[in-house]
Amino acid sequence: MVAVPPPTGGPAAAAAAPVPSLGGAAAATATAATAAAARATAGAIPAVPSPLPREDRVHITARLATHFDALRPTVHRPPAGILTAPWTTPGGYYNQLWDWDGFFIGVHLAHQGEPEHLVHLVTNFVTAFRAVGFPPAVLTPDGVRGAGGIATPAVGGDLPASATTSPVDETWRTKPFMAQALAAALDGGARLDAPTTADLYDGVVAMTAATTARSRHHPTGLSTWVNAMASGADNNVALVCGDAHSVAAGGGQPPGGGPILAVDASAWSVAEARALARVAARLGRPATEVAAWTADADAVAAAMRRWLWCAEDGTYYNRRAAAVIPGDCGGTVAAGDDDGWVRRITYSNYTPLYVRVATAAQASAMVVRYISSPVHLLSPAGLRSLSRDDAAYTNVPIIAPASNWRGPVWPIANWLLAVGLVRYGHSELAAAVADRLASTLLADLDAHGGMHENYSGEDGSPLAPTPDVSPVGEAGGFVGWNLLTLDLLRITDAALDEGVEGGEENAHRRGEATWHERFYAAFPPLPLPPDQEMTA
Repeated sequence: MVAVPPPTGGPAAAAAAPVPSLGGAAAATATAATAAAARATAGAIPAVPSPLPREDRVHITARLATHFDALRPTVHRPPAGILTAPWTTPGGYYNQLWDWDGFFIGVHLAHQGEPEHLVHLVTNFVTAFRAVGFPPAVLTPDGVRGAGGIATPAVGGDLPASATTSPVDETWRTKPFMAQALAAALDGGARLDAPTTADLYDGVVAMTAATTARSRHHPTGLSTWVNAMASGADNNVALVCGDAHSVAAGGGQPPGGGPILAVDASAWSVAEARALARVAARLGRPATEVAAWTADADAVAAAMRRWLWCAEDGTYYNRRAAAVIPGDCGGTVAAGDDDGWVRRITYSNYTPLYVRVATAAQASAMVVRYISSPVHLLSPAGLRSLSRDDAAYTNVPIIAPASNWRGPVWPIANWLLAVGLVRYGHSELAAAVADRLASTLLADLDAHGGMHENYSGEDGSPLAPTPDVSPVGEAGGFVGWNLLTLDLLRITDAALDEGVEGGEENAHRRGEATWHERFYAAFPPLPLPPDQEMTA
């Protein structure tokens, strides 16, 4: 391993470095006095933290790259069973191909010059979808999760006909990322002939239709999740679902009137429709087909701004459908339910930044009031998954062996929000988040030789999996989408160096790729929102 000097220190480095670990329950219950002090400052506008000095960022990036070069091979798996193409797994004790994990791992690998992994991802999911008749979220060499358990392949690798008629667990349906994966692979120059591209596109279109039929709330055009587990954020308090899966995941609350119109589900629907429009255009499909996908994306984005933006609180919220469309879904909103707003400050509220649906004014309000606020999301270790001021905030791993989205710092949530910040010109805050997150991971890597899925929102100590809850008695071992932290350091470096306005022109003048071009899988072409005040 190459020895790289540590950061030079100073106030910025101190702010970025995790506090020494409290561990377990101590980290979870930390500091009622500190929480009270933080709430006392809730009315103040927080100062936006500064990124580390350039030389410190260079050191951190080099150290993380060295660790990741050693860990990256552990996510790769060869074709096996029904997985006819190479596939990736999060590492550690995981040995499955997960939908959004696979996508975000593929984004990192694409930035490493390997876009074919995104093609493999789409190939495996389209193949499984055609075999079982529903879009699954988790694949293993032996079959798919969700068709009466695990549907196992018959002779020749095909799934049995019974798999298509077995009771389907709605929790385990593909999250909307396959179109984005296919579009990013093509943007990266993946070697795909036209017939293969067309076949994968048609498969993703069919998967999208199956998903939309169950998740689209037609009165508003917004998207829903069947439960919190289906969203990937297994116990997100903003998905107040009373089903058995949500209750088992750490609490679920009575739905109180129909489905939940979900900010993140709707954001991913926008991104998928935009990606399908780009692939359709590349294939030379009829202009009407391209226009239809573009119109769908625009309609969902407009619906998000209409129904899910709470101007009073300056944030996007999930919302109960019955409050938006009175009498719809056979439900009514309980007295005092405030028009159905699910007023929880959780990371998923801010996914409109990642897909650039929010207006510039909305983005600024969310940054000032919530994302940059220590009372809510900003912590010494990165961005929390739930506001520190929420009654449900905790750093205890609620769902064995690894999950809790009610406070801990998840690297993937930090990726989504920080990339969104860069898109809206808040590059300094994004860089500061990247610095804190990278410092958290480096402390874990130096101590354990590996990483965890999430970290304390108080002090950055690794939370899950711990040996006592891991199925194989292994602490850490997670790699997966944490790899994107390296991309985030480099993206924010590039954004700070080039600046936003005039940066691309200057790069082209020097004969260099712009940061949008170098990190194309994270920065696909996106339209401007209606106010046209964008700077990135």
